[in-house]
Amino acid sequence: MTKQMTSNLVTEIAKEMQEAMAAIEKKYDVKIGQKGNISYDDSQFKIKYEVKIDDNEIQTEKARINFERASAFHDFNQVGFGQTYKSGDKILKVIGFNSRASKNPIELEDQNGNKYKTTIASYNKQFPF
Repeated sequence: MTKQMTSNLVTEIAKEMQEAMAAIEKKYDVKIGQKGNISYDDSQFKIKYEVKIDDNEIQTEKARINFERASAFHDFNQVGFGQTYKSGDKILKVIGFNSRASKNPIELEDQNGNKYKTTIASYNKQFPF
């Protein structure tokens, strides 16, 4: 009988790989995460991983710079970055700008870590010029 890749085998191997990468994450102070779906056939499987520096300060600074650049181009007030405001029963913090999201490019986060998006017009109501 020949050995084949099955869903269960792929899942088990992927789980063990993630557990083994935990030591690498700790050693190099990075985050390693699966990117996308696992694909497989009878003889092989593919997983893509993404390695990120686990430094919130660097990521926040990059997001702030991106937000400032976008504010000049898209005509909105840059002072809102990092600020919080109340929307309904949620306290939302402005955390970034996604230039590929044409309808809702302003990125927000609530106090529980849930992420949201909003329009530039809605943002401008909270942080007018």
